[in-house]
Amino acid sequence: MTPTRSLAALALVAALAAAARGDGNQERARAHFEAGRVQYNLGDYPAAAREFAAGYRAVPRPQFLVNLGQTYRRMGQLERAREMYERFLADAPPNDRARPQVRELVGEVERELARTRAAAAKRRTGTEPPDESARDESARDESSRDETSPRANGAP
Repeated sequence: MTPTRSLAALALVAALAAAARGDGNQERARAHFEAGRVQYNLGDYPAAAREFAAGYRAVPRPQFLVNLGQTYRRMGQLERAREMYERFLADAPPNDRARPQVRELVGEVERELARTRAAAAKRRTGTEPPDESARDESARDESSRDETSPRANGAP
C-alpha cells in the first residue's frame, strides 16, 4: 500500500471511529463526508459516492447533493450528476450561497450532455454535429473545472 493510500485509510478509519463514538446522525454524516472526501481525492469515485450518499441518508443536507453531483460527473454519469444538482436547487434554501455555482454546474453538464449526444449521433450517421461551437465551449469548460472537489465549506 502506498503512503498516500495508507494515510487515506487511516483517515477513513479515524472518521468512522469518531462517528461510532459520537451519538446521533450529525457525527455519522460528518464521518461519511470526510470519508467521501478522502475517497474522492484518491480518485475512488464509486466509494466516494457511497460515502456521500450515506451521509445524505444520515442528515439530508443539500450540500451532499452537490458532492454527489461532482462525483457522478467525474464518473461520467452526467444524467445522475445533473439530477443531483437539480435536487440541490430544489432542496437548498433560496439564500444558499452555492446556488449560483450549482446553476453554472447544471449548465456545464447540459452542454457536456449535448456534446455527448451530438458525438453519438455523428457516430451513428457519420455526419458532423450541427453545432461546432460546442467544441469551442469544451476548451473553456476544461479550464473552469478547478473547483470540482467536494465542498469543504458546506460539510455537515
